[in-house]
Amino acid sequence: MLSLDPLVDNTDGTLEDAYKKVIPECEEIRIATGYFYISGFDLIKDELANLRDPSEMEYAPFRILMGRKMPC
Repeated sequence: MLSLDPLVDNTDGTLEDAYKKVIPECEEIRIATGYFYISGFDLIKDELANLRDPSEMEYAPFRILMGRKMPC
């Protein structure tokens, strides 16, 4: 079973490296982040092939929880 450190902070590797290690082994992915850019998705999109078919589930196999922009 693959595992990650609870916090990936680019000290011993990048978040991209961590995702590319774990995502191919997953059927579902849930990401909580402050920011998520399309360019970041582009870095991991090829690893998403093993995700479950959304038509077989009641929800999407790839979900992102993001913080919202706070007013100044």
